Amino acid sequence: MAQLAARLDYQASRAGVAARASALAILNRWGRGAFRYLTLSLGAQASPATTVELQLSHVYFTADPNNDRLQVHSGYFRSSDDLLNRIWYAGAYTGQLCTVAANTSVNHTRLLEGIGWSNDQQVTGLNPTDSILSDGAKPTVNIRAYGSDTYHLWTITGFAEYVLASSDVAFGRQYWTQIVRGLEGTYPYVNPTTGLFNGTRRQDWGRVGQAGQNIALNALYRHALQLAARVSGLVSNNSTAQASQWQTMAERVKASQMNSFSTALEGRQLYPQDGNVAAINFNLTNSRAQALTIVENLSRRLTQYGSPAPELPGSISAFVGSQELRAQFTASPATATRALALLRTQWGYMLNAFSNSTSVEGYSADESLNYGFYPGGQGFISYVHAWSTGPVYPLLTRIIGLRVSAIDVPAEDGDWVFQPAVVGSGLTFAQGGFRTKDGNFAASWKISRGRFYATDSVPAGSSGTFYVPVLDVGKETTVKVDGKRVRSAVLLTASFDVRMLREAAIISR
Repeated sequence: MAQLAARLDYQASRAGVAARASALAILNRWGRGAFRYLTLSLGAQASPATTVELQLSHVYFTADPNNDRLQVHSGYFRSSDDLLNRIWYAGAYTGQLCTVAANTSVNHTRLLEGIGWSNDQQVTGLNPTDSILSDGAKPTVNIRAYGSDTYHLWTITGFAEYVLASSDVAFGRQYWTQIVRGLEGTYPYVNPTTGLFNGTRRQDWGRVGQAGQNIALNALYRHALQLAARVSGLVSNNSTAQASQWQTMAERVKASQMNSFSTALEGRQLYPQDGNVAAINFNLTNSRAQALTIVENLSRRLTQYGSPAPELPGSISAFVGSQELRAQFTASPATATRALALLRTQWGYMLNAFSNSTSVEGYSADESLNYGFYPGGQGFISYVHAWSTGPVYPLLTRIIGLRVSAIDVPAEDGDWVFQPAVVGSGLTFAQGGFRTKDGNFAASWKISRGRFYATDSVPAGSSGTFYVPVLDVGKETTVKVDGKRVRSAVLLTASFDVRMLREAAIISR
């Protein structure tokens, strides 16, 4: 929404309107996509006796400007658990509210004298009809002169993931020089002996102690290097040399970090939530057993309000919780028990206690709407936080089980993977789908009378892999495809059974 703050006369003049005009319209550049209301403030210097009379003609709702029907999503999710359904749509709605026109939310300073939201996106090189995704509440994060090592790396990671997932090579080439410069800017801070990134720019999601050669930073650094190496093959004329250098740097990070990380695991010395989940998500662990050790211990921290982050004492972060959700599924893809315990507890509490329809930034471990990043500043907590929408993706890719991105699908599995986490989900059915550049994808599964049924719908000409879940460990399981038996076996562990490469199938036990 448009937001006008600070002293009315001063701010109105900055917005290009007359302070005492009989009618005024807020210019696009003052638009705030993640706000659903028009906010007016006289500011700290106004006299207590000042009164203002306002008559609103209308308020223009500017979220998701290229979509004139917000209730129509490019994807959908539905299951037998209404709470999961609410969580998914709250996340999708949050993403819409945080999608703003490229000619809004630019070049803002703090709108209140000395206090208030800071939103200085400084978007350049885009058309007015383009849109950007903003969390609506953060200071400038700039690739050329950055104040946060982690935000810098997240920017590179987001760029690379977009190019790989969309195959938008033209976009990749357009900004590739800046990405290379961004990575080269980290070299002076890499320890020549260990290869670890030594953090000196401390701004981050809110955690305490973001500096030095910590595991969260270096896991993310390794991930950014590996993704950049993959993208270079698509967009760069110097791809072989670049990719080789970045891959070598990435492997040095893992080897060095694992020396201390393995020792800590043996003593169960698990401390930062973000560092432990990053080790799994970005493959710093050296075995599945190690990853399971981490997620099992993280699960023991879960309270009735969510998963606390020790690195921000007394706080629960939806951003880092989103990363833990991903790690829980990654470490144990066949069993949803721990992941959905986290999801139902933390996001269920957020919806029921605070927002009802959106994903909030964070809150206190004592259940109150306070956050360690804003001491005494309840009003600063973002109720519409794009970084908190972590459940949207795994509910489709892990619970529905349909993954199609080049980031998530190994080359040997084809164009897509169907691998639903059915065991431990507590669900009797789930269905969902989404639209990509390659077409529409959809899948559904249900359990009826002890049998598992699944179907999918994928673009013509594509091929993918089905992983069939084992429901009854120790009992004979029969798998049928289009009514024809393809396997009978007794499985002794909770895992996935038959792996089939094909376009579509109907599978039953």
